[in-house]
Amino acid sequence: MGITLLVAIAAGALLLLIWRRRARNAGQPICDEDCYRLAMNHTGVGMAMLSASGEWQNCNPAMCRICETPQDILFLRPFTRLFHPDDIIALTLPREGNRTSLEARLQLDSGWHWMRLTLTGIEGGNGCVLMELESTQASHDVQAELLDKQRTLARESDHLRVTLDAIADAVIATDETGRITFMNPVAESLTGWTEQNALGVPVDEVLELVDDDTGERLPSPVSAALEGLQVCYLRDGNRLRSRDGSLYEIQDSASPLRSDDGQLVGAVVVFRDITSRRAMQKALDFHTTHDALTGLTNRRGFELALQMALSEEGREPNILCFINLDRFKVVNDTAGHVAGDALLRECASVIGHQIRDDDVLARLGGDEFGLLLRHCPVERARLITERLIDALDTIRFSWEEAVYDIGASVGLVELDDGIVSVEEAMSRADVACYTAKHRGRGQLAVYTADDSDASRRHLELQMAASLRESLEADRFVLFVQEIRPLAEGDPGHYEVLLRLRGRDGEMISPGAFIPAAERYQMMPHIDRWVLRQLLQERGAELAAIGGLNLAINLSATTLDDPSFPAYLESLLAETPLAAERLTFEITETTVVNQMGSVSDVLIWLREQGCKVALDDFGSGFSSFNYLKHFKVDYLKIDGSFVRNLMRSSVDHTIVESINEVAHRLSIQTVAEYVEDAALIPLLRETGVDYVQGYAIGRPEPLETLFKHRQYHANDAHPPLH
Repeated sequence: MGITLLVAIAAGALLLLIWRRRARNAGQPICDEDCYRLAMNHTGVGMAMLSASGEWQNCNPAMCRICETPQDILFLRPFTRLFHPDDIIALTLPREGNRTSLEARLQLDSGWHWMRLTLTGIEGGNGCVLMELESTQASHDVQAELLDKQRTLARESDHLRVTLDAIADAVIATDETGRITFMNPVAESLTGWTEQNALGVPVDEVLELVDDDTGERLPSPVSAALEGLQVCYLRDGNRLRSRDGSLYEIQDSASPLRSDDGQLVGAVVVFRDITSRRAMQKALDFHTTHDALTGLTNRRGFELALQMALSEEGREPNILCFINLDRFKVVNDTAGHVAGDALLRECASVIGHQIRDDDVLARLGGDEFGLLLRHCPVERARLITERLIDALDTIRFSWEEAVYDIGASVGLVELDDGIVSVEEAMSRADVACYTAKHRGRGQLAVYTADDSDASRRHLELQMAASLRESLEADRFVLFVQEIRPLAEGDPGHYEVLLRLRGRDGEMISPGAFIPAAERYQMMPHIDRWVLRQLLQERGAELAAIGGLNLAINLSATTLDDPSFPAYLESLLAETPLAAERLTFEITETTVVNQMGSVSDVLIWLREQGCKVALDDFGSGFSSFNYLKHFKVDYLKIDGSFVRNLMRSSVDHTIVESINEVAHRLSIQTVAEYVEDAALIPLLRETGVDYVQGYAIGRPEPLETLFKHRQYHANDAHPPLH
């Protein structure tokens, strides 16, 4: 029964009691009709009298207020029309002395409202029925809100369950004592426990963690999270042991769970299987620091080990060795790279059997190995490396019915306190190895600062390092030297020369840096810089000088670079300087040593419209034979014959012979190193076409062409006398 009804009944009872006392005190009889009317008018419960057939007889003001309808309009329709049909479909009027009560929705202007409808058959009332109506909408709203919240919580719980079941992470929830209250399928799979079997079980029993190294069982982070009331993580090196004994590398965290009022109610641990990821990471780490061909440490890994050795405080002696294989190139060039790779693997195995477990062996690249002999005196290192050289010398490498001998040259350097960087240590070891190789191969050399070969080699290394920095800083400078024609009306040429400006502004000649650049494979980068400057940066200015022809030197390593023709072709396509005005100079030594690769490049250059000059011709007397195989436009006669032309009849004869053979092959000749003007008439008599040297002009910066040497094709230099 609602509060409103109770209040109304209490009020009615109170009024009736007061009325009875007043009547008793007045000595008057009780009036039932007046009492009824008084109660009906003052109660908040809607009350009405219905006939035996359910028609309205009378109602109190509360009934009209509840129904939001005046009495005259309210009585126009049966009381059953006020309610939702579904709620009163089984309603019947009660008999005398009986009572019927139900919940029904009353139709109001604002919509349907829940009411408590009570019908009471009045005894002795000729079938009349008392109808009582009070609102129960508030309680229905509360119930509906509660039901809605329950449904929402149920949906959220279902969604949470579906989410936890679907995610890739394993999730375990516990109560405040650490006993399991929930597990998702991933957790079941990794632990080997089903949720049904795990419920109520201590989490440490299900989440069995062990030390990766010792196998010792460890507590889970849940205990720490419950005790410390903060998020806890599993440290690296731990594994999860499943119920079937399987081990998983996992990554996990445990967090305490609190209620709204801050009370600890449990913990949740989230973990994932990272076994595959760790394996992949280990593989990547291995490949980052190891050589794919031999499985040895690679240069990066070796430099890290070397850095650690140099960082040791109060360290015992460590020895760094560079091992360079002898005669490896013969196998690689003759039998092919597959054979070369097989030989490298065999050499790595042989070296590995000669060293100690603590030593670090690496393949640094190509046929070069690095060896770090840890805590090893120099004399002991000598014995180890001599034994190593002997072992490599005994290798008889068989490949496709051919047998090859192999050997090695080894350079040693003691990592003393004077060496503070990896670069310095590697540089000294390289110098020592170079020294050993030039002593006759199969040799051992220990680095000493006062060794002349070592010092020279060290200077080369330092120069090579500075060349890279000089390229980036754009410190190279282009010079030109005139090549003067001896015949009247023939346009002149200029050979492009290279200089290097030092950090202090001094000009460094090619002889000081070209050997280092060639040995350390820097010449292709330098050659490309020269070509970019001439054809790309200064191409338009050079093209504007009429009749100008340029001779450009190309190194052997550039000619051996398979990507060079495509690079030059792109420059020629962009530059305004015509290819016909370019001559590329190649040394005779390059032609002899790289006949196969050079031949194709020379043919390609001439197909582009460029000319080709063979430089230093005559330095080897096999030169004439190569002229049958290479089509060139110019021969530059080696300066060693030209210098002594007036004093040596032999040199005079050689120059005449070279000139005659060249002309028979339609090749023009250039005499180099003409440093005495008295040589010019003699060279003219010999028939040489061009002369070059200090007697003609010294090398000048390229800019002088734009300032003082501008001429046109019809302004050729007058003949020399």
